Amino acid sequence: MSATLQAASSLIFPALAIAQLGLLPGCGRPAPVSAGQPPAAVAQPVEARPPVRVRLKDDAVYVKKLAAALAAEPAVVASKEERLNWHLAVASAASDARAYGLAARHYRSAIDLCPGWDVLYANLSVALGKLGRYKEAEAQALTAVALGDRTAMHANMVLASWEWHLGKNQRALDRIAKVAEPTEPRERHLYHSCLACFYASVGDETRIEQAIKAALEIAPELSAPAVRREFFARDVIFDRYRGKPWFVKLVGETLAEPEAAPAGNLAPVPTAGTMVPKGDEP
Repeated sequence: MSATLQAASSLIFPALAIAQLGLLPGCGRPAPVSAGQPPAAVAQPVEARPPVRVRLKDDAVYVKKLAAALAAEPAVVASKEERLNWHLAVASAASDARAYGLAARHYRSAIDLCPGWDVLYANLSVALGKLGRYKEAEAQALTAVALGDRTAMHANMVLASWEWHLGKNQRALDRIAKVAEPTEPRERHLYHSCLACFYASVGDETRIEQAIKAALEIAPELSAPAVRREFFARDVIFDRYRGKPWFVKLVGETLAEPEAAPAGNLAPVPTAGTMVPKGDEP
């Protein structure tokens, strides 16, 4: 199994099988310097518009998982593989916990260990984009495309999302149109998950719904379908749509229950549509 098939639940691939691979892909190569009609009735992209951040019902579970991943830091004398595995495990847990800044920091550390692996730049791009840092995200995605196969599905679909946010609409649509749907189930699931993310950036609810439905229909063919649904349940890109009936029908109720204001008239916990401070920028 290639590393790019790992953890479709977050679209950021942890190194769960790097030890099994027996190699560090691209670590011997230096990284280079980065250098259809639009869907109807969609909002124009705005560079300054960050993703909405809301509280989800299972946030505490993922915070605990992240704490456990951080606590598993290897010893100073650990091998490069062991440290790379740890950084990627933390980055994956941070992404699931929606701590995208922390994920970005650990992907940067992974890149320091393995500067020629294109997947790491794509993953860093995802984390930066989910912080609303689209120009930086675009630069990292371009590096991923330059380092790897220029027809690589994940890197190009990630890049298309940031191009859309930066106002490069036609370029983004052309890039998406050139990505063919793969035949292998895991890759097909990843393709439709990426497509859902792209149309979430665009704001096309019909196509988001279609892509999520297609991804979930493939999930029973995978070894851990619950994990595959987890991506839609957790990822910040879908926060704008969590209250929509079609999203609830497909993914389930994911929003935390509103909490009553405590004594002293302090502000209640933010819910749907209310920004939650990130506090995790790299």
